[in-house]
Amino acid sequence: MISCSALAGCGLIWDHWPRRPRDHGIAPTIGQLVGELAESIDSGEAETSIAVLGFRDGDGEQSAETRLLDEHLIRVLTNNRSPVAPGVGVMDESASEASWDSDSMLPEDWQELAPERLLSGRLRYDTPWAYVRLILTERQSGAVLDSHVARLQAKLGCCGKHIFTRHGVGYPMY
Repeated sequence: MISCSALAGCGLIWDHWPRRPRDHGIAPTIGQLVGELAESIDSGEAETSIAVLGFRDGDGEQSAETRLLDEHLIRVLTNNRSPVAPGVGVMDESASEASWDSDSMLPEDWQELAPERLLSGRLRYDTPWAYVRLILTERQSGAVLDSHVARLQAKLGCCGKHIFTRHGVGYPMY
């Protein structure tokens, strides 16, 4: 009887014991971010689409890492049947890669885009971490409707390139 009580007590402690985030990689991290934004993405009128502008690094440039994040973002949005606007942002294959201001969350011409909502992201490194921020903005006013941040562990690989290794969600914005 004492051993049953001890086991039950251990179970209660285990349920409330702080745990480290599981290591899942890039795809689940992007999926988690989109999941956190899902209510904001799916809210609004049925005709309202979202321009997916993609990710940029801390300098406002696209890189191999940001393109990888873009691929995962599009895959998750497509699987969730989110209202992604065709032919705009990362969905426009003929568009050239425009850089953004290093402190901006949107490209210079964001007000000229047709969709009412804009989805963009930033990637910042603070070794050994990479912080991925996903932002949903209203085009007309420029107001941020929703924003979430996740953390990926990144190590410096050959040629000075970062390699994502682990993640954690729910870290403060940078």
